[in-house]
Amino acid sequence: MAYQETTGGSPEDVINKIGAFAASAGWTIATNSLNGSERVLVLRKSGDYVRLWCNATDIWITGHTGYDGSLPYNQQEGYAGRYAHCNVGAGPYTAVFLFGGNNPAEHIHVVIELAGGVFRHISFGQAEKLGDWTGGTYFDATYWHTAPNQMYQWTQWSNPLFDTRGGQTTNTGAMRCDAPQDGRESPSWAVFDGDNAFRVMTGLYGSQRSDNDGLGYLTTQVYDRNDPPFSGQITLGTIRADVIRSGGFYSPVGTFPNVRYLNMARFAPGQEITVGSDVWKVFPMCRKGQGSSSSSSPLYGQPYSDNHAYAFKKED
Repeated sequence: MAYQETTGGSPEDVINKIGAFAASAGWTIATNSLNGSERVLVLRKSGDYVRLWCNATDIWITGHTGYDGSLPYNQQEGYAGRYAHCNVGAGPYTAVFLFGGNNPAEHIHVVIELAGGVFRHISFGQAEKLGDWTGGTYFDATYWHTAPNQMYQWTQWSNPLFDTRGGQTTNTGAMRCDAPQDGRESPSWAVFDGDNAFRVMTGLYGSQRSDNDGLGYLTTQVYDRNDPPFSGQITLGTIRADVIRSGGFYSPVGTFPNVRYLNMARFAPGQEITVGSDVWKVFPMCRKGQGSSSSSSPLYGQPYSDNHAYAFKKED
């Protein structure tokens, strides 16, 4: 199964449906257990273990190289040392979209529509590698800031999928990328956080890796140029991962499979784009549109992410 649209009653229900979808796509389920409102799902395919767990309002995701059912997540062999946080609320949710496949690398993308066009994202799998290196397992999720004066646009206080703006200490994902030549023995996890010593920086092919737009490396040289007034032809930007090396240099390690970054000014949430034989489904980072930081505005206290968006490929 490569694509599924369903609903979700609660965080644990979403995790349970991720488990069923993953199992149908050939992933091995090490555990899928429920204790009250808290569900733990541990699964793997060809790479390392990925763990999802929840309480009544939130979902977390991390990775580890081994699995012992008697141990908590942070005591597992090869624990990533970091977990991503997805603040989804208690539910029920309007819709849950599941994308999965093995080409060009194994992956599962999850899009949760909380209500009224507000979205969260979870993604895990293997990077499509550039070169031959040990690792490649990645995990990440969207955390959107909840302060009324911060949630109206994408700022450093929120952590969208694959964002490496920095400043988030417990909300960002990671990618396993062993680098023994740099003294980083197996396993080593590079964090999606620009302030971390061993980190991933994300960018797009043809772009510089800088932070001059104030929103993060993901959007440099792309967002403002992605709404051409004449042709209307938008760009689906491949998201590249670079990992810091000794001496302060970065090595390109790969891309994230079957997900693209785009400006969705010309698209509605859930709209599909057909490129040749490929179909891509568009969703905002959080919510399409521009909110307000003014307490006198009717938009105050509502989450928005301008036209920043992702497109996920639907596979047969």
